Amino acid sequence: MTEGSKAFFSYSRADGEFALKLAKDLRNAGASIWIDQLDIAPGAHWDITIQKAVGTSSSLLVVLSPHSVESENVMDEVAYAIEEKKLVIPVLYRRCDIPLRLRRLQYIDVETDYEAGLNRIVTQLQAHQNSAGSSADPPARATTAEWNLAEARAKAQAREREEAAKAADVRAAQERIARENAQRVAGQQAAQQLYKRPAAAPPAAPPDAMPAARPGSSKKVIWAAVGGSIVVLLLIALIANMLNHRTEQTQKASSSASSSGGQTSSEGDKRPDLHRWLQDALSAMQGPSVDALRPYFDETVSPYYSMPSAGWNEIAADKRAYFQRFSQIHYELLMWQHIPQSDGSEQIECDVRYSAVRNDGVPARGAAHYVMRVRFRDGAWKITSVRSVPVTS
Repeated sequence: MTEGSKAFFSYSRADGEFALKLAKDLRNAGASIWIDQLDIAPGAHWDITIQKAVGTSSSLLVVLSPHSVESENVMDEVAYAIEEKKLVIPVLYRRCDIPLRLRRLQYIDVETDYEAGLNRIVTQLQAHQNSAGSSADPPARATTAEWNLAEARAKAQAREREEAAKAADVRAAQERIARENAQRVAGQQAAQQLYKRPAAAPPAAPPDAMPAARPGSSKKVIWAAVGGSIVVLLLIALIANMLNHRTEQTQKASSSASSSGGQTSSEGDKRPDLHRWLQDALSAMQGPSVDALRPYFDETVSPYYSMPSAGWNEIAADKRAYFQRFSQIHYELLMWQHIPQSDGSEQIECDVRYSAVRNDGVPARGAAHYVMRVRFRDGAWKITSVRSVPVTS
């Protein structure tokens, strides 16, 4: 197999672990490929070696993912291969917005069925490579030590990216909660200042603009003004009293939560610790048993994510389908807060980091922000509404 008949591997560094696995499987199947993690010699100039490899390869295999379509280096390599009339094989690793220059090319899907996609790539590469160069020389194979070193390096980079993403999620959650708390405090202070501010007297009209008062009309105007002022003052006092009462309730609830680890209680009604309950609920939502979720939901949940309302039968069916799709699920609580409501319920807002593995082995990771309302009934907290929104920084 000549050097020019090799296929150049173009991919984003964020997908390095998958690219190395695919390259290993292709080489084991007899395909001749060139990948930087194995084929750049120590001390070689990286950019010059990459440019030479792209130029001398007869084909280019590009791994498509949300990371690669945003990579300038990957798109430059694809553009060069297309301009030089090389065979370009798009390999769909993760669903993404495929660039216009690649949409007219038939891609090979390895996300849905990896083994079938691998066989298609091998067949297409071998057919092209056999016609592009002599097959007298077997494809170069890296030693076991080289493979192990490259795989260890790719896994370490993947861990670093995951830790960086996790830290970014935590920072975003902290900043969002801090902004919401600052806005809430500013609103309360503004309302209190409005109550303390004296009512401004209306501007006096010039003497020559005032009509002559009729007998008895001055007294009526004075009494009307006095009555109106009393009504305004009573309304302001009522609003301020309600705000102060709400503020005191929130402060008492926060103080109680801080001193008892998030537990709110009243005489004769000891409520379970909300933080512990939330952790247990997330643990139950990891499956695989739907029955373990039953104690956490009320008879009717309105809304239930995108559904206006759902009973337990609908909730159980939804969760059962989810657990069947994902064989492994893990939730991690990043940040949370609870706000006591006037009807005795609690509003919980939390940021959760999730990682899951589909039945076909494809992993899924991300973060979500949940807003739910819970009430204390029959000695336990019950979810009465729940929805999720994207986490933004």
